[in-house]
Amino acid sequence: MATLYCRLGTGVESYVVHASYSTATDPYPNGATITTSWTLSYVKDNSTITIRASETECESGYTFPVYVYTSSDGSTWTQVDYLQSGTVTFNAGSGTKYVRVGPATKGSGGGTTYDTNALNLRSGTGISSYSVKYLGGTGSAYTTATVSNSSASTVCYTRAGTNLEVTDINYADGYGAPFYFIEYTGSSFSTVKKTFSDNDSNVLSSGTRYVKLFGTPRYAIHLRTGVGINSYTVSYTTPAGATQTGTVSNKSASTVCWCRGGTNLKVTSIDYETNYTAPFRFTEYNSTFSSALSNFADNDAYVTANANRYLKISGTYQEPQYTIYLRCGPGVKNFSVYRDGEYVSLNSSTTWSPVNLTESKKTVTIKLISHEDGYGTPDYVNFYASANASSPYGSIQGSSGSFSFDYASNRQYCQISATKQKTPIDLFYWNSAAWDAVNIAKGKPVSNITAARWNKLLAKIQELAEAEGSSFSYSTVNPSTTFYASQFNAARTGISSRTGCGALPATQYPDYEVKAALFEGDSGSLKSALNAAITYYNNS
Repeated sequence: MATLYCRLGTGVESYVVHASYSTATDPYPNGATITTSWTLSYVKDNSTITIRASETECESGYTFPVYVYTSSDGSTWTQVDYLQSGTVTFNAGSGTKYVRVGPATKGSGGGTTYDTNALNLRSGTGISSYSVKYLGGTGSAYTTATVSNSSASTVCYTRAGTNLEVTDINYADGYGAPFYFIEYTGSSFSTVKKTFSDNDSNVLSSGTRYVKLFGTPRYAIHLRTGVGINSYTVSYTTPAGATQTGTVSNKSASTVCWCRGGTNLKVTSIDYETNYTAPFRFTEYNSTFSSALSNFADNDAYVTANANRYLKISGTYQEPQYTIYLRCGPGVKNFSVYRDGEYVSLNSSTTWSPVNLTESKKTVTIKLISHEDGYGTPDYVNFYASANASSPYGSIQGSSGSFSFDYASNRQYCQISATKQKTPIDLFYWNSAAWDAVNIAKGKPVSNITAARWNKLLAKIQELAEAEGSSFSYSTVNPSTTFYASQFNAARTGISSRTGCGALPATQYPDYEVKAALFEGDSGSLKSALNAAITYYNNS
């Protein structure tokens, strides 16, 4: 519960205190009338205390305004407000509080004339004119005046103890709120006595005072995006002193930031367009953005609010960067890499090796290709979609030992390979064409197919198989070896597996008659079938 100790000030005969009580029945439903020192207990904590001018009586020779004070110790008093025709309210708090109503204003001539003080008013920097209202020495109506001179004073004789109040302000160009008064020590307005708080619109009539009203300088910073900038964020100080942020995202329409004079607007973040990056720079223009006036230093993020300014931020163009990966493929020992005619490296790796390119230098030339034994031109480049792709999706070929191609998104992984060179394979003969025709023929002894000649046939089958990239295994025979049908059939199968082979003799079985046509002849023999496969290989 709060407790109020009520006092009477000079010139006050009585007043009524309205408060909320904690008891079920308010002992003072119409308020407690104070005619002498009085204690009000059991007041609800933080109750609103109300004192009305209509319920306040002044002693003879005194009149309104009547001032209301509060105190926590009964000795140091703080003015709450003054009663003129309405009410004064304050919070009761939660402990002990003293309240004093008075002093009232000392009157003369039957209380109809009041003491006044001369308030000397001028316009300060940033103020074209301003209007005020105040109470004079007589009557209860407010007097109004306009102040529009910075070197000659408008004198307002204001009732002592009351406030002259600013009601309207016309700011000079480049100035705005907040406004503030500066009080000077004398009529020369040369020495500052005190500076009022921002937007404090009241001047108390307490002695002769010399004051000027000032505006706050403010400037419009007009901002747009320039080349390479999607948007950027700025922070700045408003004329009222608050920190404000804004986003600029238009190349042809301005974002206007009203800044307090003398402060800096600062760029805090930038969103660059593709292929643009830092450093950024401001360019200052004329008011229509039709003519560039000057450029800021790179990465200078500050704009001083010292005039209305018109600016764009631009980014720095960064040429697109690419990386292509090259490696040696089958048949290639190494090759030289050139970037738009400029030598880069000698590549001899079978793993992917990077080469850096730019938009203006993205033509890759492969030269001086060194081949593995058995390989040669045409050379070719296979393009792979990724480092782990198992098969290419495209290729280009060159037969002059070099070729060029431009970087593209689908040409990041490039394998340089050569062509396997063919060595022609000689046709097979048991001995020679003429000899074979005579000696491997009907009526000739089977012994003409010697072990050496049979081994020669098997070796020729193996040579052809390996040339095709396959294989054929066999066991040699000697003169003392018994020749079986299975050995014949193995050679037959080896020939049948070769591409382009001719007609083959039938599979042989034990006890079949051995005929010369199985081995020699224009068609249907082992020799003719093998030579058909050799001819196909040599010509393909």
